[in-house]
Amino acid sequence: MPIVSQGRLHAALERLMEDPMCDFTLAVTAHESGLAYTQIRYFYSLWSLGLEAKLEDLYVVPEAQGQGLGSQLLTFSIEQARQRQCRLIGLNTNEGNIAAKSLYIQNGFSCQPSRWQSGQQLWFEKIL
Repeated sequence: MPIVSQGRLHAALERLMEDPMCDFTLAVTAHESGLAYTQIRYFYSLWSLGLEAKLEDLYVVPEAQGQGLGSQLLTFSIEQARQRQCRLIGLNTNEGNIAAKSLYIQNGFSCQPSRWQSGQQLWFEKIL
């Protein structure tokens, strides 16, 4: 995994926070130490003829896992998408990430989207 300098990280976060089609949420302790975050991107889709949301990231630091914070952030993210009147919210995760898969399924997400009537959702990518 590449190491990102603090300056580059701050610049990237600043850019995301200025983007009106992106929500970045940070959960912190009472002393403002970071515990978890989410990043959602919004885009207009020809498939649904409306706004859709992609939950690009939901991360909880290892020390805070298992306390319901991920579930709270996921619920918050879904509500953010609803407030923007999104027609759906999607995400991807690694098939080996059992905890994440369980969280998403418990919250109504499926790898078999009803709009395609059958089959699993597959995510392909190519680094450019």
